[in-house]
Amino acid sequence: MTVLPAGTPPRSLVVWVPDWPIVATTRDGDDPLDAAEPIAVFEKGAVVACSAAARAAGVRRRMRRRDAQARCPQLTVVDADAVRDHRAFAPLIAAIEEVAPNVQVMQPGLCALRARGPARYFGGEAAAATVLAGAIAALGIDDVRVGIADGTFTAEQAARSGTRREDPVRIVPAGTAADFLAPLPVVVLDEELASLFGRLGVQTVGEVAALGADRLVERFGTRGQWLYALSSGRDPRPVTARTPPPELHREVAFEPPVETADQIAFALRVPAAEFVSRLGAQGLVCTELRVVLTGDRGERSERVWLHPGAFDAAAVVDRVRWQLAEQSPGGERTVRCRITCPDSCVAPWAGCGSNPRRWMPPPTTPHVCSGRGPRSACTAHFPAYRRCSAIRAC
Repeated sequence: MTVLPAGTPPRSLVVWVPDWPIVATTRDGDDPLDAAEPIAVFEKGAVVACSAAARAAGVRRRMRRRDAQARCPQLTVVDADAVRDHRAFAPLIAAIEEVAPNVQVMQPGLCALRARGPARYFGGEAAAATVLAGAIAALGIDDVRVGIADGTFTAEQAARSGTRREDPVRIVPAGTAADFLAPLPVVVLDEELASLFGRLGVQTVGEVAALGADRLVERFGTRGQWLYALSSGRDPRPVTARTPPPELHREVAFEPPVETADQIAFALRVPAAEFVSRLGAQGLVCTELRVVLTGDRGERSERVWLHPGAFDAAAVVDRVRWQLAEQSPGGERTVRCRITCPDSCVAPWAGCGSNPRRWMPPPTTPHVCSGRGPRSACTAHFPAYRRCSAIRAC
């Protein structure tokens, strides 16, 4: 058994999707961008992420907008949007949590886990990293990197600097974090201090660690202690797992099948009340409701309902009844009825619909939804209803 030095942080596993703001723009919204096109995401007039086509044309991070467009006239300019990045990253986090729980979201496109549990379950750190990378790849992400090392900082640097698309896993052996970090440029520690260290002749992380804790604390105070801990491979930050959002759903089974909208509405009264009650317990309201009816023969009816205030239990049941009443009679079949609030399970003082969530003080007048209008229901036939499942909040 290898004896590790005192103060060695626990093993951490970091999953990183390169250029996540670009990936988010190609996966989010009704008309996503084409990933093959030259795209650059800008914040405060500077490039924060760019696509492979833009990078091939000479666009780089931190480049000003005028310079980027001069190098690539066909460049598609996109403003940075943290809400979009988090929203697009949420399905990836859910996929990872299906494989390994206790995920910490460090930023959109980057998350960390404790490596010990997945490694023991899947038979080793390499196997765990491969499984997690496969879970992300199954969602259509063709470039994902995984790093495993002592501490989240070293694992992140392993994922960022030591992996390729063809070989996405990099494992730093236990106890060798300082040796791995030593040749990396000092900018990985702190972008703000990189120029200062450069003027002092300090170019690598190993040279920062060689200065010693006392000299760094003398020059930078408590920040110097932090720099020494990171540069010496003793990242003190533990992996802090996020609290997953509550699973809000209800299911009603109809045995034998029922045939009228009134029968469905009567059976949904209690589940709808529980649905709204659980939203209220989380400090949320639903201003946009999507009702989806799916038959066993492939029939589908989908409609989005908006409310000027917020849906209560009676309003939920009424929308289901109205949509069911639009369906034509026909042969008996199994049907699923799914009720969700897709974008608008929000606090009573938040924005709703397709707009970003804007946190404001609670209004004195009822909130008016500014989201999308209702979608037309299709003309599928749903005469007999056996199941109404997954009354789910977003």
